[in-house]
Amino acid sequence: MKELKIQHIQMQFLGGAEDTEVTREIEELSESIRERGLLHPLAVQDLNTTPPSYMVRAGRKRLRACEMIGHMEVPCVIVSGDEKELKLIQIEENLRRYNLPWWEICEYVADWHALRQEEKGIAEPKKGKAKRERPGHSMRDTAAELGKSLGFISEAIALDAAVKRDPVLRKIKDRDTAIRLVRSAAKRIEAELGAEAPVEFAINQVYNGSATDILKQFPHSSFNACITDPPWLKYVDEKLTRDDDTVPVFKEVYRVLKPDSFLYMFVGFEDFRSYSRRLPHFGFTVAKTPLFWVKKELRVVFEGTPPVQDARAKLHGVVISKGARAWEYSRDFELILLAVKGSPSLTHSTQQSSVLVYPPLPPVKLTHPHEKPIKAIQHILRDCSHEGSVILDPFAGSGAHVEACESLKRRWIAIERDHTAYEGIKKRMGKK
Repeated sequence: MKELKIQHIQMQFLGGAEDTEVTREIEELSESIRERGLLHPLAVQDLNTTPPSYMVRAGRKRLRACEMIGHMEVPCVIVSGDEKELKLIQIEENLRRYNLPWWEICEYVADWHALRQEEKGIAEPKKGKAKRERPGHSMRDTAAELGKSLGFISEAIALDAAVKRDPVLRKIKDRDTAIRLVRSAAKRIEAELGAEAPVEFAINQVYNGSATDILKQFPHSSFNACITDPPWLKYVDEKLTRDDDTVPVFKEVYRVLKPDSFLYMFVGFEDFRSYSRRLPHFGFTVAKTPLFWVKKELRVVFEGTPPVQDARAKLHGVVISKGARAWEYSRDFELILLAVKGSPSLTHSTQQSSVLVYPPLPPVKLTHPHEKPIKAIQHILRDCSHEGSVILDPFAGSGAHVEACESLKRRWIAIERDHTAYEGIKKRMGKK
């Protein structure tokens, strides 16, 4: 940073006659500079002339305000002529403008995020024992750079996409009203079209292969919700050693989910913590508190065995794993992680309980080791979707999610890597 004489700094014409608001903003800015000094230096480009001259790239109004109060020199940062750098500087400058329309703010935020991801790539979570995330840029990074919350950035990007689809939204006076209208319109269209809502791919299909590879074949914003039961992550001594290809799948899941949509995942305790840290890198907002699937048919029956023996209990329908410790209680529930893309609303007008009480399937009826009861999945489907909604399950396992979708007239896409499980799903759904 260096002090430059104002007489050496050129300023592009602001365009048209200054309106009252612009003049008032410059006057208010000049008073602030008089009292507190210039807090942010100007960004200028060296024109490489003799005598020296510079062009303002960010800070035209600050320069005008300094001139107004008689400053002879101003602090400046000299920037290169790189188009991306100049664009970022201009966006940052525009976001400081007085009384900026909400849709313009959203446009600038989306442009900033796109430019930074073009420059750095899309951030991915850390692998194995690495202490830092893999190089890239996430919504969280944009939020930190612009001094906004992650939710604000996510909503701004979604609103900008909505305005580009329907420019009439610019006539709405405030951001909150626009958000409500966009959400209600999406829900109304989905509810009205139901099973007739157009999609760009064959529905009610099960695929065999890598979820990451298969999802890349689907267009953006294809699914209304994702409900899945992913494989457990790999841990050694309570530390995640590798993600396989499970965690990166959710980068593609985020891409193919529609704005304002839900992601539900049946997970273990360690996986809940791991996914809670990693999913935000892809853009998801993760609920701090999980849902609980309570297996109400589990009952503890004590048997009066000597205290030196394993005196815990016999659990009906449950096999105690090898190496279980005698002082541990049984876990009669499982966690369901909830994450969202954007800011969706549950289909019910009243707040729902985070506890789902449904008995597990008896062991003799299980077609897959981790099969979940249909009624529990139906409960979630009713909370997050309508008839005709398109639901994704990238780790289909037993196919229970598919059967639940069929029972509630939801459309679906299921993906399963294991060929035996894939054939089991086809048999379950009567597909050849």
